[in-house]
Amino acid sequence: MARAPYQNGLTIATPVLPGHDAALAAVLDEINEAVPSHEDLPFDQLERVHFLRWVVLPAATDDLGRQTDSQLVLSTNYDEPLAAHLTELVDVGGPALDRIYQHCTGYPAPGERSDGDVISYLRAHDVGYDTLYVGTRGRTVKQIRREADLRTAIQQFLDERSREDPSLRGQSPEAVRASIQDFVRSDPDLSPKALLRSDSNFAWARSDPPEAPSRWPQPWDSTLFAALTTALLLLVALPWASGSGWALLGVEGALLLGGFGAYVAWLRRRERRDEEFPPVTDYEHVRRLAETEDRIVQNQMSSVTTVKAGRLRYATLCTVLWAIDLFGRYVYTEGRLGSISSIHFARWVAIDDGRRLVFFSNFDGSWENYLGDFIDKAASGLTAVWSNTVGFPKTRFLVGAGARDEKRFKAYARNSQVLTQVWYSAYRDLTVQNINNNSAIRAGLFGDQTPAETRAWLRRL
Repeated sequence: MARAPYQNGLTIATPVLPGHDAALAAVLDEINEAVPSHEDLPFDQLERVHFLRWVVLPAATDDLGRQTDSQLVLSTNYDEPLAAHLTELVDVGGPALDRIYQHCTGYPAPGERSDGDVISYLRAHDVGYDTLYVGTRGRTVKQIRREADLRTAIQQFLDERSREDPSLRGQSPEAVRASIQDFVRSDPDLSPKALLRSDSNFAWARSDPPEAPSRWPQPWDSTLFAALTTALLLLVALPWASGSGWALLGVEGALLLGGFGAYVAWLRRRERRDEEFPPVTDYEHVRRLAETEDRIVQNQMSSVTTVKAGRLRYATLCTVLWAIDLFGRYVYTEGRLGSISSIHFARWVAIDDGRRLVFFSNFDGSWENYLGDFIDKAASGLTAVWSNTVGFPKTRFLVGAGARDEKRFKAYARNSQVLTQVWYSAYRDLTVQNINNNSAIRAGLFGDQTPAETRAWLRRL
């Protein structure tokens, strides 16, 4: 079975030249108005990009009163390799990149820059990410689009056949599936959009779908995850298990546990001292954000927050982000982050030497439903991350309270949100559930099935 390429995230942060904020915003606004068909950046020609955004982060003051400059952040979710992704960006959108990045520090001067210079500039400002979650794991842009076309074509076929032959509805599930298989084997023409992408038939659908990749080869990833989980459980539970718990830990274990206890005491002291911010919302800011939302079935969120001062606080944040990334990569791999099934891609990125934390998300449904899901189903994880930033509702022991204070948390989330100047989705009409369902249709199209499996497969149509 073929292995699908990894889906990854690119985060490029570039300082904006002094006095250029307004001019840069004007260029980005013009490009965004023409998405997906701007003449300088025809987004639909980007065959490796799932989502793309440009966001201007305004200048700010950190928790120690230090100034951070305004920055332009480019965030993409793409199909690897990175070199091919950057080359495609420059090939397709070179004129747009020139117009945008002429307002940023260090961009090569006109007449002196080559495509290679632009790629080198982008690589030099790549800040990576701390946490990346993928809800449609292992599916390339091309696969997602083709599987959507496949489902549409099958539905149209069934509708037409039902009109021509009403007895189709009374046939057995196996007979209906056989008719669909014959239809796919006939290599029919697809939609005009599919033809533009050189998909002239369904030959690809008759092969097994690519296997979703794993970042670490088995069994190393599962072994490491099990070892980490076991170590954590032992660290917390063993001393209380029996009088011999301390002896089993040994000197090194006892010292480690003592250090952990000191950390918890330090954390709790800090939490008690944290300021309790009133749930005040800037409604004019919310109005501007709302003007860009609910235009399609998907939405996006860009947030920037100030990290609380102190090395131990930053170390806590980094540890939590690492753990969430690990779970997102090796546990929540079936289109659900816990029980949340609406997230296409999401990431946290620490920038400005760890003084600010950026959060980008691409999700289905409304902002209210999205935040409601987080509060109801993932409050502990959100609290563990954002409790390390200024303005978050008061917490207890890192994961308690916090996001469960719904009124304060939603005010915090809205106030930390910034306008996304440019946003592009490669498949605007598809939810995560649509994409995963389409992949299941393709996977079950051929091969052996029990009668129950065939009935379940047909219900996906």
